[in-house]
Amino acid sequence: MAICTLTLTSLAWAQEEKPKEEKKLPFEVTATGFLDVSAHYNANNPASQTSALRSYDAKADSFYLNALHAAVALDFGRGLAAVLEADAGSDASVNKLDPDGVEEINFDVQEAFLTYAVPDLPFGFKAGKFATTMGIEVIEGPDNPTVTRGFLFGLAEPFTHVGFLATWKEGPFDAAVGVVNGWDVATDNNTGKTGLAKFTVASEDGYGITASLLVGPEQPDENDPIRRTVDVTGFVSPCEAFRLNLQGLWGDDEVEALSGHRVRWYGFGLQPVVAFTGEFSVGFRMEWFRDVDGARTGYLDEVEVWNLTVAPALRVTDHLTVRVEGRFDRANEDLFEDEDGLTKDRQATLSGEVIVRF
Repeated sequence: MAICTLTLTSLAWAQEEKPKEEKKLPFEVTATGFLDVSAHYNANNPASQTSALRSYDAKADSFYLNALHAAVALDFGRGLAAVLEADAGSDASVNKLDPDGVEEINFDVQEAFLTYAVPDLPFGFKAGKFATTMGIEVIEGPDNPTVTRGFLFGLAEPFTHVGFLATWKEGPFDAAVGVVNGWDVATDNNTGKTGLAKFTVASEDGYGITASLLVGPEQPDENDPIRRTVDVTGFVSPCEAFRLNLQGLWGDDEVEALSGHRVRWYGFGLQPVVAFTGEFSVGFRMEWFRDVDGARTGYLDEVEVWNLTVAPALRVTDHLTVRVEGRFDRANEDLFEDEDGLTKDRQATLSGEVIVRF
């Protein structure tokens, strides 16, 4: 019996010592995310608690859960990859063009697309939902130079597109051309399609420029009125401590209810970022936007607005950043509300933000 027991025990040890085969995923996974919370105060104390012409911070005197953001990138090898980015918070409501806007906590699949780079060739493809190629600012608030978004981002350009692009990349040059459903629509609101083209030059010497073009019908159930938008965005960074972002944008559309001619809008923005130390930096925004016929602002008249913004940021740790912002908006007309419900031509806001990255 002892011999039999010893033999069985030895066999059990042998089975335990047999190396286990590791199951490998058929792709490499990279996951990142952040939590972004903020508070906004309007010195006008508007009676409706609304900061006019603002996008992600339209509700004055309020705390915000801006976004719980998660991003996952899958690399399948041989040029095939996928990206998924999702947001939960008030930012998601704005992205989805929810009528209640920042008053709702919502969920949004911000981006979900496939990319394919042809092996040994500069060509590729991109299909799904992806962010627009226009502008300095992006949907991910922590990646912007300031806490709030500017007029150009909120009024003059789209957030996302759903469609297909053919891509080309060679050295510092990067181009794309394709068709999308339009501006910020998951499924097309008419039977036409919008053409998208962009060309980028990005140098390792500290500068880059992107020219983007959108042409297509954007009005519901209408294919004849064509919206056209041209955007040129660039940056100059002569050293790690300084970066200057620049943007110029022009657009027009045909809206019969507003005028008998094509309505127009255009603007220009500067957004420098100065890093005084590795932990402390200041972002600025100087911006001007003219809505010639009121099509983008909804005031049905010529609107011209400016804003000046200063946003110091302190990186407390690699995961925690705190920012504050002072912003001054002014218009050519009385567009901003005060505590008595009367209108005036200016508003000043103060914002604070806490960002946790993971």
